[in-house]
Amino acid sequence: MVETITAGLTTLLMIYNGALTTPQTTITVGAWGGGGCVQVADVGYQKMGALDATVLDAYQGARLDFKKPLDLTPHFKDTKQVYLELWVLPRYAAEGQPGAESYRRVGAGVDYEIGSPLIISQFRQLRTLRVALSGPQGMVSAEPCDLVPATLGDRGWRRIDVPINKFLPRPKDEFRVDRMMIGGSPAEQFYIGQIAIVHDGTLVQARIVPHDTHVRAGEQTEVSVEVESGAAQTAVSWDFDANDGIQEDATGTAVWFSRNEPGDYTITYTVTDVDHNKPTVTGTMSIKVIP
Repeated sequence: MVETITAGLTTLLMIYNGALTTPQTTITVGAWGGGGCVQVADVGYQKMGALDATVLDAYQGARLDFKKPLDLTPHFKDTKQVYLELWVLPRYAAEGQPGAESYRRVGAGVDYEIGSPLIISQFRQLRTLRVALSGPQGMVSAEPCDLVPATLGDRGWRRIDVPINKFLPRPKDEFRVDRMMIGGSPAEQFYIGQIAIVHDGTLVQARIVPHDTHVRAGEQTEVSVEVESGAAQTAVSWDFDANDGIQEDATGTAVWFSRNEPGDYTITYTVTDVDHNKPTVTGTMSIKVIP
C-alpha cells in the first residue's frame, strides 16, 4: 500500500497501521454522531487489516479513542512540512461474484464473517474529508480537505495528506490527543489502512511537457507541466506574455495558449503550495506565433 510512493516522507509517529496481522489493542473505534467505524481484520484478498469507516457529513463519521494519549506537542510546535497522513480505500460490495473472499469484522461488539467481495473503485460520492483531534487541552480541526489531488497507490489505495498547520485553533503549549474524529461529505463508506504523522522533506518540482514551439495566429496549442510535490497540494498559474508583466491568464497543469498577434512569446508558469509549506517554483517556455 505505502511502499511505492513514500520517497522523501519520514514517519514521525505511527498512529494506526492496518498491516499488522491482528487488530490493534491500543485504540478502540466507534461512531462519531450517526457515522460508524469498526476494525477489519482482513480486507478481502488484500490480506491486511483496516478501519471500516462510515461518514455522513463533516461532523458525523468515525471515532478513534486512544488508550494512551498521543503526544502531538512537538508536531504542533514546528508544523513546517508536517502532515497528518491517511491511506484510504473507497469500497462497496458486489454481492454474488464468484471467487470473492470474505473478510472479518472485529471490535465495537462485532465479530462475524461477511462474504461480500470488495470492488476497488473511485469514491462514489465522497469529495471532502474532515479530521478533528481532541484531548485535555481542547479540540482542533482541519477544514475539509479536497480528495481530488490525493496520491494514488497500489490496489486503489490513496494517500491523503492534511497539513498540520491547517488544524485550528493552534495549541499554545502541550497538546495530547485521546480522540480522533473523521468525517466527510457526501456520505460514503471507505477503509482507512494507515494513519501517521509524517515530515515531507521534498521540494516542489515541475517539468515542462513537450509542446509546439510554433503556432499560427489565432490558433490554440496546449502547454502543460507535470508537477511532483510530495505531500503538498499545489496550484499552477500561467502568464502568456512576459512583456506586459506577470499576470494570471490561466490556471491548471494543462492550459490552452492562443495569441492573435504574431511574435515571440515567453510563457511563465508558477507552481504554488496552497498551504505555504514549500517554496514556490517558476519557469518559462517560448512559443513563436506566426502569421
